[in-house]
Amino acid sequence: LEEEKRKVEDLQFRVEEESITKGDLEQKSHISEDPENTQTKLEHARIKELEQSLLFEKTKADKLQRELEDTRVATVSEKSRIMELEKDLALRVQEVAELRRRLESNKPAGDVDMSLSLLQEISSLQ
Repeated sequence: LEEEKRKVEDLQFRVEEESITKGDLEQKSHISEDPENTQTKLEHARIKELEQSLLFEKTKADKLQRELEDTRVATVSEKSRIMELEKDLALRVQEVAELRRRLESNKPAGDVDMSLSLLQEISSLQ
């Protein structure tokens, strides 16, 4: 009889423990689902703030990416123009050298008009 009594008390103790545990779990569940909970409100506000910040940063990154692409296109275009101008400069240097050579070769002849026109052409090219 004593042993049965201990078993009953043990079972009652376990039932009370389970009841308390169940109550704690229900209370925790209710608190986390309760929109009025201050902590939950703060967490939701923080999440929204972080989402807005993320959206802002993504927009900023997209803008910078577009600017980078535009800069790359401009750089390629500028390099192409520089190469064009360098080729043109090389041709002009050759023309000036040729005109000087012709001028030097015409000096002994004493043709002043020819020398003058060659000098004018050199000046215009420079």
